Amino acid sequence: MRAVVVRTLRRRSCRLGRNIASWERWEFGDALDCEERASPIDLSVDVPSITTPPDDRLRARRRRATDVLRPLISDSRFDKMKRVVNARSASARFVLEEPGNPSNAWACLRTLESFGAQYVNVVMQKNRGRKKDTMYTAMGTQAWLDIITSHASSEACLLDLRKSGYTILCTDLSDGALEIDEIDWQSIGPFAVVFGNEKRGISTEVRRLADRRFYVPTRGFAQSFSLSASCAAVAAHLDAKGVFTDGAALPSWEKERLLCKWALASVRGADMILRRAARRARS
Repeated sequence: MRAVVVRTLRRRSCRLGRNIASWERWEFGDALDCEERASPIDLSVDVPSITTPPDDRLRARRRRATDVLRPLISDSRFDKMKRVVNARSASARFVLEEPGNPSNAWACLRTLESFGAQYVNVVMQKNRGRKKDTMYTAMGTQAWLDIITSHASSEACLLDLRKSGYTILCTDLSDGALEIDEIDWQSIGPFAVVFGNEKRGISTEVRRLADRRFYVPTRGFAQSFSLSASCAAVAAHLDAKGVFTDGAALPSWEKERLLCKWALASVRGADMILRRAARRARS
């Protein structure tokens, strides 16, 4: 009987959310807000820690939630989730400072996720009104990454990252910047790369706080690449240098959190299913 119910729920989930079930869910306005709707478990995160584990009760809740949703996810999909989480980089983080166009931010997020990044900090000015809301909505459609937007300023963001052990690098065309190939990426330890605004580049605060500045050389008349192209070029360079596959795997507790997060994004009505499971467990 249980197997019949599971098959029925799985078919219904796929039928109701055929488009949402796709890995390629990048369209604006298709956000599931999986962090907010997952109230039966706490998935809240600011700067995810790869050094300090959460308490045992929280880890247990995440594992139970994944176990409840697992029968509603196909074996091939769940196997892919495990392969992806085991390939996520623990050493590389990225920062978008004041992106001006949601499409550019969207393209950067897709590129970074494809190469194995997991964490992207986005710094936006306060009181930007609807433009800021539109930007966050666009970025919110990316269910597979952790997008951190809580920092009030670039300075606060970079200081927090440095406190967490990250070396700060930024793309920059001003004097003193190195070519990207002059940096020994594998020897600098955990790092965060900052990409500046499409028109203005990085801010004075970022230039002052960065440990190293670099640029991607061009061979044409254009002095620099667009934001999305620059992001793709940097990610491809880091991948060629082995940064994303350097063995700096995520700790087990972070893998558990991500598997739970992705399971929530993969099952239609996951919040209702978890609530019902919790009620049955209490009765």
